[in-house]
Amino acid sequence: MKKLFLIFCIFLLTGCNQNNNFKTKYKAWRKTYWGMPEQELINYLSKFSSSIEMNRDSCSKNHVSQHNTYTCDWLSFKNYAVGNQQYRISFRLDNNRLAFISFSINENLENHENLTFEEKHNNFIAREKKSKIAYKELYNLLEDKYGEPDEIKSLNYSLSAYWYDDYTEIELTNSSINNLSFRPNNDVIYLENMPKDYDKI
Repeated sequence: MKKLFLIFCIFLLTGCNQNNNFKTKYKAWRKTYWGMPEQELINYLSKFSSSIEMNRDSCSKNHVSQHNTYTCDWLSFKNYAVGNQQYRISFRLDNNRLAFISFSINENLENHENLTFEEKHNNFIAREKKSKIAYKELYNLLEDKYGEPDEIKSLNYSLSAYWYDDYTEIELTNSSINNLSFRPNNDVIYLENMPKDYDKI
């Protein structure tokens, strides 16, 4: 009986250790990891801040067909402060598993049709200035945390800095839409963490 109990304890500890190794091995942003199940992500985010109001949106049909996913959703929340800016953080879940993270500056989405040309121009200039400040702030924070970028690319007035580790690619772009993104850089993650949908084939 003691031997049986000992074997059970070893099995339990080994299982816990493998799960922790998986979370460490595929680390994404903060305590999230690639392939993290949706409910675990929601639980983590709710502990992270009790005031979070999560929004859910579906991915485009084009994304679903191109990536052969049977479900694809975005979970996002606004007003995440980094430096002097407020960001919207979005988490893409392919087949209910974490596959992409994006930070974008909170934008005022009210209708601008009734604005004069000068007002629209001033709004554009203010947004561009805000974007440049955000880029510099994020760049400095990322450089402090990960060191100098592994690569810098310039394309059509846009500048992108990249940091790579074994399983994550971090991209920072001086764009007014998506400033910062985290994505897995290795397909092995998906192969090792595929849902066991034997009944669907």
